[in-house]
Amino acid sequence: MKAGEQMDIYKRIDLYKSQIEKCKPFEGEMLKQIRDYYRIGLTWSFDVL
Repeated sequence: MKAGEQMDIYKRIDLYKSQIEKCKPFEGEMLKQIRDYYRIGLTWSFDVL
């Protein structure tokens, strides 16, 4: 990976993080969806291993 590509990735990460920060604190249905997503996704990932 070239230095320029790496900086682009960091800029995208910062952009995504700032968008997520605008939504905090998560409450109600959004919080439930996030918890369910990670519970199912992480369970599936560990089962694959």
